[in-house]
Amino acid sequence: MYWLKNLLNTKGFNLIKKRIQSDGHLYGNEYTQYLRAKNRSMKYPHIYIYDQDYAIRNSAEDFNGNKEVIFQIEGNIWEGIDQSNWHDIVKNLVRK
Repeated sequence: MYWLKNLLNTKGFNLIKKRIQSDGHLYGNEYTQYLRAKNRSMKYPHIYIYDQDYAIRNSAEDFNGNKEVIFQIEGNIWEGIDQSNWHDIVKNLVRK
C-alpha cells in the first residue's frame, strides 16, 4: 500500500494510509491497511482503496512475487458531500 499511495499521490490523489480497524467502518484485522482521501477537498477524489481478498491472500506477497494484484475502489465516501463524479476524477488523474 505504501508504494501505491506514493505513486497515486504523485498523480494528484492526496491519499493517506490507514489501518482498517482504526476507522471503524470497514472490517479487517489489525494488519489490514487501506488508502483513503486525506480530506474533503473537492479538488481530490473522495475514494478509499482496499484489498477485498485480505482474508484469503497477502497482496504484498503476491505483488512481490510479480503476480497481479487487484484492489477494490469505493467512491463518494464522505457523508453530506456529493462527489458522484469521482469516477471521472480518478480517470483523469490516472491519465497523467
